[in-house]
Amino acid sequence: MADYQESQVAGTSWHRFNQIHIDNTRNAVPVVSMREERVVALADGRELREPVGVLELPCGDLSYPITLRDPASGAPTGATATLGDAYALVYSLCLQEALIRDGAIPRPGVSATPGGEE
Repeated sequence: MADYQESQVAGTSWHRFNQIHIDNTRNAVPVVSMREERVVALADGRELREPVGVLELPCGDLSYPITLRDPASGAPTGATATLGDAYALVYSLCLQEALIRDGAIPRPGVSATPGGEE
């Protein structure tokens, strides 16, 4: 028996990371969880998404090297950073946004005076 409304489809599929979570439990090694999904772009413009899995990286060794890549192409840029650099960047972002929320600092790029001078 054929499946109801069965049809052939054409499209393209790829994997992407759709969610990154950092578990920063006090007095424990932070763990980065990276959720991956498969996207199928159908010829009619629709996209289908399904979870593929989770990669987990304990952040015990902050000297762990990271090859930096161009987000648009995935190609290596020739630069590197360490897991410690990435951790410091995310920490700094979180603290900066909390300080902005609390009114302790202005949002970067926003003039502190009406005339635009800093």
